[in-house]
Amino acid sequence: MGIVKNIQGVLQVKRYVTIFLLGMVLFYGVGCSNTTNNSNTTTSQIVSKKYIENKGYKIVSYDGIFEEYVLTKEKITQEPYIQEWAVQSFEPKKYLEKKITVEKFTVQNHPLDKWIPIGGLNNDIQSTGKTAIYVFVVDNKAIGGYSIPAVKEGKIKLADTMIWSVDGKHFSELNPHIDSEQWKKSWQEKFE
Repeated sequence: MGIVKNIQGVLQVKRYVTIFLLGMVLFYGVGCSNTTNNSNTTTSQIVSKKYIENKGYKIVSYDGIFEEYVLTKEKITQEPYIQEWAVQSFEPKKYLEKKITVEKFTVQNHPLDKWIPIGGLNNDIQSTGKTAIYVFVVDNKAIGGYSIPAVKEGKIKLADTMIWSVDGKHFSELNPHIDSEQWKKSWQEKFE
């Protein structure tokens, strides 16, 4: 009888230790993490939101994490990434091999809100009066991003290469004296 009681006591202690350890893991994982706050908002989302608001744009909605990837030499020279990184105002080399989190927001009060397609081919595309902004976050810092007019697409889709800087400037506006094909070739050579 005494041996049975001792075994039951040991099993009960093991159960309490297991519950305690699981509680500590949950407490440490949730309580000490700096990537979320009490409302399940990530640090990445918070810094992206501030980045957009500091530029004067009104956030209509947070659309979530659009993408996460490690920036590699191969990735930065391929579509669509080459277009996204071409409209940045900084040298991206220092972000190679870093994790990029791309946060998507829909905003208003942006230069692309009233975007109108040029030419006859895109007449089927209409602006919604809003703009999508994709913010690049690295190490919990918003470093840049890109924007695209929010459109109602008809039979013709908005081309993947139609990417603007966060502030609504196209590659040709940011680089008026550079031929895009020459730039693309030198860009690819730079990251070989």
